Amino acid sequence: MATQADRLRVLLVDDEIVVRDAIARFMRSRGTDVVVAGTAIVALTVLQLHAIDVLVSGIEMPRRDGFWLIRAVRSIPALRAIPAIAFTSVARDDSQRILDAGFSAYVENANPHRLWVTIQSLQPRLAG
Repeated sequence: MATQADRLRVLLVDDEIVVRDAIARFMRSRGTDVVVAGTAIVALTVLQLHAIDVLVSGIEMPRRDGFWLIRAVRSIPALRAIPAIAFTSVARDDSQRILDAGFSAYVENANPHRLWVTIQSLQPRLAG
């Protein structure tokens, strides 16, 4: 059994409480430590203060959106290499723009299972 220190730490960012809670519950059921943030500004603070393995962020948020967050994250040397997955509640036609902005991957329709598979693909220690 994995100890608390061995568990993957995911920062999940989205302003939609229902979506955020459903995804967090799914990830926790897979043994992941999930820290949640409702805004990009809070997320940036969490990333600077806590050891996070993967950033999972919604794109469409008021004031500071996912694009703002990934630009801020990639501008901080200590955070440049963190895997970052963008998600949206609906399909978008600008997935290349999302990837070009600095996200490692993009999942549409806020599908928790697809998010989990994508996290696993970015974290080889989870394979198996």
